[in-house]
Amino acid sequence: FASEFHNILFVSATNKSESIKYSGIALTVLNKAFSQVKIKVVVDRDEPNKIQTPKGSPVEVRALKRREFENYLLDKEVLKVFAARNSIDFNEGEYDVIVKDIINDDVKASAGNIFQKSLSANYDKSARLELAEVISQTNVYNQLKQEIFG
Repeated sequence: FASEFHNILFVSATNKSESIKYSGIALTVLNKAFSQVKIKVVVDRDEPNKIQTPKGSPVEVRALKRREFENYLLDKEVLKVFAARNSIDFNEGEYDVIVKDIINDDVKASAGNIFQKSLSANYDKSARLELAEVISQTNVYNQLKQEIFG
């Protein structure tokens, strides 16, 4: 979103339990330090009630409509763009065997398998970074943007 929203900073909390545990403290500090700044917290669909926001805080917690962020990154449409960009084949049949429901499946747990079977590629850091770039060329990006920004 950086190229489209220049005044927004995204911070990733990779450890779910740690981010939930310390979210109240972090949001309190951020809210006091940046009183004129809107803070939106985007969480996995199953986490919205676990984030504690300070009383009277303008912090807005938004839950994804899909299970986790990876359910957007590993969407078939995104992987097709990734494959075209890298001049590799996308095996839709193999993808469909693994991913039955892109909204609700635990695709994060199957990410390596999805990449190996449908793209004959590795799901490593560089692949994830590239997926984050190519998602902006898809309708999935527009859905995610709507969920975050309304």
